[in-house]
Amino acid sequence: MNLIYQNGVWEKDRDDVIELCRTWWADSLFYKLYNIPYKVDIEMFNRVHESGHLIYIVGRNGKGQLDACYVGVKSPYMFNPDVMSAAEIVWCVRKEARCFENLVGLINAIQNLMEKESILEWNLNVSNEERYNSVGKFLNARGYDFMDKTFTKLRG
Repeated sequence: MNLIYQNGVWEKDRDDVIELCRTWWADSLFYKLYNIPYKVDIEMFNRVHESGHLIYIVGRNGKGQLDACYVGVKSPYMFNPDVMSAAEIVWCVRKEARCFENLVGLINAIQNLMEKESILEWNLNVSNEERYNSVGKFLNARGYDFMDKTFTKLRG
């Protein structure tokens, strides 16, 4: 299943990304641990996009359905502004489209996006759930370095 990666019309891509993320929200650790409802501020997405800091790529199947995406925010690295960096907001493949081919395709599309945007350093977050261990191993084999663990706490 080859996906076609591109940036299309922002409003359609944005809405399709929001809907794709809704499909897995209830399965995410963020939801399971904190029970935070899925509530998207479209105007915030638009403001970040209009600022020029939002970067994204979407993968669509032959029917035009969005099956994969990456969304991030780019900025100069705090400790060396010569290094442009990107922080991932989301990267995912639709559950029904998850396969090795689509994982490789998305990683390649992300790397092409980073080159296009002149980004030298970026991150991809992987859930700490055991079922995603193979994704971490895959990224490591593709030259991604495991650098930090993130510990999340919900205030309250």
